[in-house]
Amino acid sequence: MVHGILSLEILFISLIAIFFSYKLLISAIGPLKIPLASSYFMFFYLLIYIGSIFLNVWYDRYSLAIGMYKHKDILLTMWYFTTIGLFLIPFGMIMANITTGYKPVEKTKLLLSKNIEIQRSKNDFSIAIIILILIIITLLVLILYLRKLSIIPIVAVFRGASAQDIAFLRSASSNAFPGKIYRYNMLMRTMPFYLLLVTFFLRNRSKFFGALFYTIFLLVSFTAILDCQKGPIIKVFLILFIAYFYEKNKISKKLLIVAGLISIGLIFAMYIYIMGMYGRTFFKILSAPIHRIFLGQVNALYHYFEYVPKHSGGFLRGASFPNPHNIFPFEYRRLTVEIKNFVCPWQMKYGIIGSMPTVFFGEWWANFGTLGAIFSMILLGFMIQLVDIFFVTKLSKQKTVLMSALFMIFINQFSKYAGTSFTGIIFEDKLIIPIFTMFFIIFSNQILRASLKRRVKYQESNLICSEQFSKRQ
Repeated sequence: MVHGILSLEILFISLIAIFFSYKLLISAIGPLKIPLASSYFMFFYLLIYIGSIFLNVWYDRYSLAIGMYKHKDILLTMWYFTTIGLFLIPFGMIMANITTGYKPVEKTKLLLSKNIEIQRSKNDFSIAIIILILIIITLLVLILYLRKLSIIPIVAVFRGASAQDIAFLRSASSNAFPGKIYRYNMLMRTMPFYLLLVTFFLRNRSKFFGALFYTIFLLVSFTAILDCQKGPIIKVFLILFIAYFYEKNKISKKLLIVAGLISIGLIFAMYIYIMGMYGRTFFKILSAPIHRIFLGQVNALYHYFEYVPKHSGGFLRGASFPNPHNIFPFEYRRLTVEIKNFVCPWQMKYGIIGSMPTVFFGEWWANFGTLGAIFSMILLGFMIQLVDIFFVTKLSKQKTVLMSALFMIFINQFSKYAGTSFTGIIFEDKLIIPIFTMFFIIFSNQILRASLKRRVKYQESNLICSEQFSKRQ
């Protein structure tokens, strides 16, 4: 149902805003010929923007049921902010270009002229050994993690557990996990994800690397789905398609359609079996993921605008920003958990610890108001473009496997910030661990190769000595 005349104006203005934002984005990053962190991020931000339009143009049943339309001023404010972000994010990218003297069109053409190094190398043997060692470490950590769970959530799904039971198990395996969950995630999720991309680019070097890629793919897929979260497994498939486009130096429309169909199929399967929607009609199942994709983060933003002024004691002044080991003079507040408990207080009764992240500028608004939100839009655009500038400049000189895989990691991670906070980026283990893993592979490879060379020289010297001794005899 359409709200009224105002909704038609919003729809018209939004379409114009999207057009001019696209033009501004192209001027910032150049033509969309290869995957970049900036373009991938803006794709996910556009999904959120469409959601903000939808809430102001049509009545959403879920949003209506929880009373969101009683405060249409908040809905309109959400649309204002997301519209401003359409322009300020690319503006931040342009500022990064000006600051660094970067020329996106020239650098993109240079990168397109390079092919990734996929030929056989004398380093293959040592790199394979290092990757195998790291995968063994991953498997050991995964076993330790699984032993601490009373039941694996994905196993409970196949045993017929209810949606409520699965939600409890998901919480027990993540937010309510008895231990430092991030330490386990570093080695059983983050590190193998980087290795997956490394072996993806190496898969054509030999049958061994091909087998290694598929083995790691199965491992990463399992760790992505074991706690019944829907997003990670979709991101795995999407980033592999992005890596393929990068490898081939072009974006294929046909493969984009294939990627979309695979994603839709996975989403359907997860909503049927994990969310307990088995037996419902096709359109009811379809409406659930569509609602989650377009309205999930926007609905959360509504609750931020509703919660902070009245229930949190005013703006937080940075209290929800990371404060590791309390090094800063403020008490850290888990705002995403506070919002979730505010919206779904019943979950606390069942011991479920959930979180409700929202559009990246939502947290900045909650801490510093409108100026904070505006600043965050420019800042994030600036940071994303710096990532592209660094990797495109580096890879346009030499398109190595390890650096290419790291670029894919950054593309994937920065796309996440469209729908969640980026304030903890300097402590982000999903960026730090791949960087560490890359350097570990490089240095270990050098040490291993040097050791093999010394061994070969030692054997050769022994052979020469034995030959000389036999001649004397």
